[in-house]
Amino acid sequence: MDIKIEKNAHTNLRITLIIIGVSLILIACCFYIYSLFTSQNTLLVARENTIFITVKPEEFQDVLITRAITVPKESTIISSERGGKVIEIAKKAFEAVNKGDVIVRLSNYDFMLETTSRMADITEQINNLRNMKMQLEQDNRDTKLSLQEARHQIGVVSKNLVRHQVLDTKSMIAKSELENQKDILKNWKTKSEILLEHNNKNQKSLPKQLNNINDSILLLERMMGMIESGIDQLVITAPIDGSLSVLDIELGQQIKPGEKIAVVDNFNSYYFNVFLSEYYLDKIKPQTRVIAKINGQDIVLLIESVSTVIDNGKFKAKLTPTQLNKVPLKRGQSIEIEISLQDEKEKILLVPNESITSDKHGGNYLYIYQQKHDHAIKTKVEIKRRNAEKTEITAGLNSGQRIIIPSYSNSNQYNIIEFK
Repeated sequence: MDIKIEKNAHTNLRITLIIIGVSLILIACCFYIYSLFTSQNTLLVARENTIFITVKPEEFQDVLITRAITVPKESTIISSERGGKVIEIAKKAFEAVNKGDVIVRLSNYDFMLETTSRMADITEQINNLRNMKMQLEQDNRDTKLSLQEARHQIGVVSKNLVRHQVLDTKSMIAKSELENQKDILKNWKTKSEILLEHNNKNQKSLPKQLNNINDSILLLERMMGMIESGIDQLVITAPIDGSLSVLDIELGQQIKPGEKIAVVDNFNSYYFNVFLSEYYLDKIKPQTRVIAKINGQDIVLLIESVSTVIDNGKFKAKLTPTQLNKVPLKRGQSIEIEISLQDEKEKILLVPNESITSDKHGGNYLYIYQQKHDHAIKTKVEIKRRNAEKTEITAGLNSGQRIIIPSYSNSNQYNIIEFK
């Protein structure tokens, strides 16, 4: 009996040892397989080359970055009324000009010959009218003086006649002398009547004659001014302050009457056109402020209007500066603008775009740091919105967790990143 019990005990010991041995072998195999698996899925990187980021809720900046085209509000097309040959180009394209600056000089021989002849004729007519005016005025003055002299002589002769009549009653003079005085008085009275009639006519007609002459002279002077203006049209000047956005002519070129020579844009007042994908039509609202980067400066623009017409999948919005800016621009110059696309500012979990890795199935992953084990584990996450810098995480990440941005381009092949 004792022998049987001893055999059973020995058998149980052997079974136990076998089980323990098999278990140790299984554990060793599992450890080997785990070690083999983890060694192939673990990346060892230098800690100083790794960026650690603590994720906290922040506002999502949904911003559309695009480019707008500069358009001047005031543009003036310059042309020549007369035409002619280009003999001087005083300015260059895109050069700033002030009102009155000479841009181009033209030469037109036939026009100048005709103009000179017409100016000579008009000058002669004006001189003749002025001489006529002077003669009329002189005649009027002479008539008045002569009338005054006649009236004076009538007075003198009348007194002499009275004396002669007294002397005649006393028979102290000859009858012929008395008659002579009477004839002299009669002649002066006749002359006075003629002069008075002439003077009365002058008083009625002279003002009208002088007005007609003055009107004729004024008309001729205006004609002269028009001719001189025609000559001035051979000198092309800037009508406004601005920039020469167009000046495409050459020396010696023959310019036709009415042909466009240049365009001057006033960039003290301008707006911008931006063409956007129809996807953003419901997101772009009038009166929205836009940040524009113009020559290194941040300028605030306002969306003045949004067109609802879709052309080739795009619509147009018009932007205007909120205040006057002395920033030099050119017609058609493009500027970078940033348009905010969100109405409400909510705080969400955002991570840098470069921290997210993807697999061939479209899955998105982050390396979340485990402080206890001092390594980062590749973790699947759900994403939503994305802008130029950051992406919204909706699942798989909690506030306060730390993520890393691997410095190796092929790090997404590894499930674990450890540090040395």
